[in-house]
Amino acid sequence: MKILQVNNYAYLKGGAEKVFFETISVLEKNGHDVYAFSMSDERNRTDINLTSVDIKPYEERKGMIQNLKAIKNFFYNNDVEEQFSNLLNEVQPHIIHIHIVYGRLTNAIIKVAKRYKIPVIQSVHEFRLLCPIYTCLNPKNEICEKCASSLVNFSCITQKCSKNSLVNSLLVASECKCRDWFHSYQKNISGFIMVSKFIMDKHLKYFPTIKDKCFQIYNSVETSFYRQYVNDDKYQEDRYYLYFGRLSYEKGIMTLLNFFAEHSDLKLRIAGTGPLMEEIEGMIDRHSLNNIELLGYKSGEELYRLIANAYFTIVPSEWYENNPLSIIESLALGTPIIGNNIGGIPEIIANGDTGFIYDYRHVDEFAQLIETAEVLTREEYNRMCVCCLSEAVGHFENKNYYDKLMAVYMSVLKECKS
Repeated sequence: MKILQVNNYAYLKGGAEKVFFETISVLEKNGHDVYAFSMSDERNRTDINLTSVDIKPYEERKGMIQNLKAIKNFFYNNDVEEQFSNLLNEVQPHIIHIHIVYGRLTNAIIKVAKRYKIPVIQSVHEFRLLCPIYTCLNPKNEICEKCASSLVNFSCITQKCSKNSLVNSLLVASECKCRDWFHSYQKNISGFIMVSKFIMDKHLKYFPTIKDKCFQIYNSVETSFYRQYVNDDKYQEDRYYLYFGRLSYEKGIMTLLNFFAEHSDLKLRIAGTGPLMEEIEGMIDRHSLNNIELLGYKSGEELYRLIANAYFTIVPSEWYENNPLSIIESLALGTPIIGNNIGGIPEIIANGDTGFIYDYRHVDEFAQLIETAEVLTREEYNRMCVCCLSEAVGHFENKNYYDKLMAVYMSVLKECKS
């Protein structure tokens, strides 16, 4: 089968890109002809069959003419339309699988696919159909779903949800409405792959008509690859807890930092970068927090060993986290997880077996779970590590993902033919 994978970025920018690459890899390993389409960037991977298009990001605009052109291209990019059309003519794929395309590749992808009558599948990694800034958070970092049921996204505009800017908020709110009016995903996309039960339920709450198009498939990894890094005996005195990911408020990193600042007997390592990097560095320096180590960006073998040797990894997100690959990688590396009871997180942590679940709205719960983790016996802890490895193989293995993905592809193709 010829399959075209589409995403704004073709380098490892975040979780969606990791799923994009993992999907390409698993399809190729199973004998499919896989093509990719994204925007040009010097960081793009060179080991995939990639066609890219030059796009000047909206954020890099200068002057009146560039401003107007950038705004227009944020809604619909004609260069993308032309090059994507050329690619479809050349490849003639059986199916198009998109990930994240708004703001860069734009709705041109949907229009061209419709013109060529090629079915489109979308992996829904975030809440862009419900929220113009995709997070369902207002500027106070409070959960907000007002725009999901709004005709004109007034809440996003009046609250200045995008970068605290009226102009940016008006732009993203307008782009969403332009999409809904002229390039409706609900009508033009043949199947939605929901990466968690939570995100599927949340979308069906506001768009019940897409129920028959929704398929729930968790993200996955090649578990055999991670096995080489697993530490089979890490129950020791010199232990540390690990947070790895983006350093931003919605991730709950400041709440986590404040807890460990008050518990100097516990070690926390933080791997990642983001908008709170300098604030965290300043806090550690000002208060001489010697038990907290800020490691910066880590990837590859160095990151895998950090995860594999951690006592627990912590996922303290305070927004609708969907299906964090950080949890799946932690499972594959045999490290239990302490995660917040929000979004899709509790779906993939078996409380008491592969980790613990807490509610950030009840401040004592996290402290109690850390205390529970600290007094685990070697036997109890090693049992949890074994459960993590078993859970990864049983539920988040690439083979499971592939089988379910192909079932979606075949179902959509059959429906389109009929």
